[in-house]
Amino acid sequence: MVAKPHAQCSSKELARRDCELTLKPYKAQLSRLKVTWSDGTWTSIADAPLTEEKYQWDKVNFQKLNGRWFLQYWIWDDGKGEAKVQSLHWIVVELKDRRLIAHVDQIVRKREVRMTQPISYTYDRPLPHSLKKIKGELRWTAGGNVGTL
Repeated sequence: MVAKPHAQCSSKELARRDCELTLKPYKAQLSRLKVTWSDGTWTSIADAPLTEEKYQWDKVNFQKLNGRWFLQYWIWDDGKGEAKVQSLHWIVVELKDRRLIAHVDQIVRKREVRMTQPISYTYDRPLPHSLKKIKGELRWTAGGNVGTL
């Protein structure tokens, strides 16, 4: 059975950290270590963001915005400090000229691991964050941080 083309990783793909996304003409194969993409003529390979085994993918999507191609990752790190407070990184990378260009890496949420079985978490409020076209330019915002691409 062949999977239906999609632009966002499913929950099973996120758990495996292995996902194939399609947004014509591009097809992108994402794994924990590499990003491979093809436009039908050229195939390119680059290192994926946050590749360590301890990181957990929360969400990944592929989108075209203002004629440009972006992958957005939301990845939980393994936690810092005695309380093991984990941070959700929002990472925006662009597929451009057969290169993967990292533009944004912002922390948009935190959670604390509760010692329960099964493991559960206490979450803080997520920071509003987005990538949008505003007045002809691409602008990202994450909490009080703002930038252009």
